[in-house]
Order: sequence, then structure tokens, then C-alpha cells
Amino acid sequence: MGEYGDRDGFIAPRFELRVQGMALTSDVTQFIQSVEYESAESMVEVMEINLANPDFVISERKLFLPGNKVALWGGYDTLAFLGQGVITKVKGVFPEEGMPGLKVTAYTYDHFMNQKKPDPDKKGAQDGQRAQQVWGRVDYADAVRDICKRHKLESTDPDGNETIETSKKKDSYLFQEKDVTDFDFCNGLANLVGWYFWVDGWEDGKWRMHFQSPSAVQKLQKKKYTFRYNAGDFSTLMNFEPEMLVDEFYTKVTAEVTLPSGKVIQEPFIYADHDWSTIAKTQDEKVEGALGTASQIKVFLKDYSIEVPNTAGVKTAAQLKSFVETWLARHQNEFMLGSGQVVGLETLKARQIHALKGMGTVFDGDWLFSKVRHVFDSGSGYTCSFSARRID
Repeated sequence: MGEYGDRDGFIAPRFELRVQGMALTSDVTQFIQSVEYESAESMVEVMEINLANPDFVISERKLFLPGNKVALWGGYDTLAFLGQGVITKVKGVFPEEGMPGLKVTAYTYDHFMNQKKPDPDKKGAQDGQRAQQVWGRVDYADAVRDICKRHKLESTDPDGNETIETSKKKDSYLFQEKDVTDFDFCNGLANLVGWYFWVDGWEDGKWRMHFQSPSAVQKLQKKKYTFRYNAGDFSTLMNFEPEMLVDEFYTKVTAEVTLPSGKVIQEPFIYADHDWSTIAKTQDEKVEGALGTASQIKVFLKDYSIEVPNTAGVKTAAQLKSFVETWLARHQNEFMLGSGQVVGLETLKARQIHALKGMGTVFDGDWLFSKVRHVFDSGSGYTCSFSARRID
């Protein structure tokens, strides 16, 4: 694990944009006011470019018209590839005062998957009212691979490693309903097995589809960083706002367990335990305990899910509810989401795990970054904003 922020001397951040493979020269880059690139779990990646447009010098060029592919590199002394997108939206900005501008938005290829629905004229399941494609009893990954081929995307990285991982999860009759887009269908399969699904652009200019387990995604992370708050000149966590997810005294909870037989038990209930571990008995009582790691029971709270350890003996809905209520009572104070900002770091991406320090026992620990937004701004320099959830 590395500390970030300890560089020898000051090196100014910089970025490079390429449109259709062409590196932009100063007669264009001088008008770029900011560039932002965001990656996030379960969402299409997006790039936003804001440009000054005096005398329509930018808007009258083809460079930033829809359909052009734009790629971004960023960093300091050595630039790293951050991502690419296809321009889909161009917005003119003509203020009452000040210079006209142009706001350009580009998305990764899964944006187009989010628009492509199955052909309703093709018959599938039942009476033809659902679906373009029926797979029957196949591994979820086989269906994802078929959709990958349909869109002519890559399913291996440049080293030949598969980016669509076999899930060992099958349904007796797997099909895609006619009103479900390819993106939502693949993303839904990933959610069912607790995996990640996304499409990203690579430095070779190709699009790659990913359907991978959390353990496989963690192996993609080359370095884990520690970001520190309130550490003087060595501060790298500029701001952070965490919040506890289980709030007030009543929280809607859904618990789910998959038994060895393959049977799935799901139990929704209202959690109203009055003897939480967060209730102080003295004014000096300290927070103790740590969140467990993955196992078979999955607990859903609002838009957040976590897998719960120690599931032996849970075989009925009543046992599931009792087990989860007890577990929540011990760990209620540790369901946390947060958003913040760190110094610009070119290797930071969604789906990575990093340590946050300097905020006390309750908030210090490992956090999974669910969303990362790289921001290059002519005024404020290079920063990364992020959303995260506590995992330890």
C-alpha cells in the first residue's frame, strides 16, 4: 500500500485529448476550460469537455461533432490513459455576459447498449410477447458473451485474458424480455451473482466488455493507496462526507440467502431493534467491532448491499430474519456511504479499494470507490471526486 502525495518537487498536472486518433494542438487546446471523466459501478462512463467558443472558432469545426471518438490521457510527468467515449451530445452556451462556450459529452459504448432493445418481432418465450433471445439453461456468462458478440466488442484483454468470467450460475429458462435493453439485461445478471458489469475503452482504441467477480476485479487494481485528511502539507484527502446508512429506528431491510441446494430464500422486513450497539451506555463508551467479509447472506439497505458472514444453520425465512437482525444489531454503526475529493491521481478508478485515514475510529478504514470523477480544470488544477462505501 502506498502513500499518495509525496512527490519530489512540484510537477504540474496535464492532460492530452485525442479526437479520432489525432492529438489536439494548441490552437484547439487553448480553448479547453475543463475536462472531466467519470467511471462508476453499474453506470455508463462519461467524459465532459467544456470549451470557450469565441467567434464560433470551435463549434464550426467537425472535431467535436457527434460520432467522433475522443480519448483522454492525464497525469503529471507521465500520462496515463483514462478512458475514451463517443461524442453523443453537443450543447452551445451563449450567456448574457461573457464568452460563448461549448459543452461536449461523450459516453462509452455501453451507452448504445442502453438504447438497444430486443427486436419485438422476433418470437421467444411463451406466446411471443417477451423477448428477442432465449438461451434456456446456460451459464449467465454465455448469455453475456452472446450479447458481446452481437455488439462486436472484445472479450479478452491485450494479454489474452478473458474479461467475461464464467459465473457457474444458471436459470432453467433464461431469456431477455423485449422491453429490457442489452445493458440492463447484462447488468441485471451481474447483480444476481454479485458481480460487476461494464464496458470500457482501452488505449488500443477498442471497446471491451467485462463480466467479472469482485475477486477478479480486485486483481486489476495494481496499487492500494492511503489518503489522509488533516495531515498538513501531506493531506491528500481534501474533503469527505460519510453518513451511516441505517438511520433513525426503523429501516427497510431485505435479506437473501442461497442454500446449498440452490434454493433462494428472500425475506423483507422492518428492522426496529432497540438494543443497537450504537446506543451509548456511558458518555465515554468507545466504538468497537469491524464489518465482516463476504459469505452467503446478502442484506439490502436502500441502494446498498452487503454480504454477511457466519451463515451456518440458516435454512428458513424465519431463521434468516433472526440471524440478520442479530448481525445488524452488532454492526449497525458500520453501514456507511461517503463522498469526497482527493488530489488528482491518474490510476484512480471505480471498483478499487483504498484506505482513508485521519478521521477517527468510526470513519477510518478501507473504502470501495464506487464512482470516480477525474477533473482537469484551468482554475483549480487536477482533482478526483469520488463516492465510496465502507468495507471493513
